[in-house]
Amino acid sequence: MSALHLGTVKIPVTDLARSLPFYCDTLGLSVLFTVEKYGWVQLSGGQFGIALYEIGKSDTSRAPGGDLDFHMICEDRATTLAQVRRQCPDAAWADHVSGAYVLRFADPDGNQLHIFARGENEDDSLKTYPQT
Repeated sequence: MSALHLGTVKIPVTDLARSLPFYCDTLGLSVLFTVEKYGWVQLSGGQFGIALYEIGKSDTSRAPGGDLDFHMICEDRATTLAQVRRQCPDAAWADHVSGAYVLRFADPDGNQLHIFARGENEDDSLKTYPQT
């Protein structure tokens, strides 16, 4: 078997019309394609796919809200913070136990998102993201 890699992260939402602008404006993603029948929008702009799906229209259902348990990575903390604060004005970088920095915020459905950035004193034994 060849090495596996992350393909798509699926995020449950209650209203695509409300959630889509949040993900495009806040994370800088763009619509790759839409399948209205399944309440599905595939987004691009990162090194992995993000798909939003409306509850009850897709073959998968998870209640919106809570921690999605995946981490995004950024190189430029200041630019990323400015972009996120357009939708989440209280967002702020925090120190992570690993020595990295973490930016935690929620989408309109309460799904918790995490963006990590390298820290000056990051513990190599607790890497929060792969080497780029």
